[in-house]
Amino acid sequence: MEAYRYLKKISDKGTITIFDKPSLFGQEVELIIIPKEKQAKSKKKNAEQFLEKWSGFLSVEDSEKEKAAFLEQKYK
Repeated sequence: MEAYRYLKKISDKGTITIFDKPSLFGQEVELIIIPKEKQAKSKKKNAEQFLEKWSGFLSVEDSEKEKAAFLEQKYK
């Protein structure tokens, strides 16, 4: 059984239109409708704000030190 997923908007008249599967024309199908939650619009951040927030989160020095410490413990 093949499954198809469509993200569609129900029209003001209450209809949903799917155009691209002629193999389904005339067939009985099962529909499961899950209302999509409205997502709050996030404020756009510029590059400087992004870097300020995330810089140093994964620093190379720390990860190298952690790798070395792990390997020392593992191969004692």
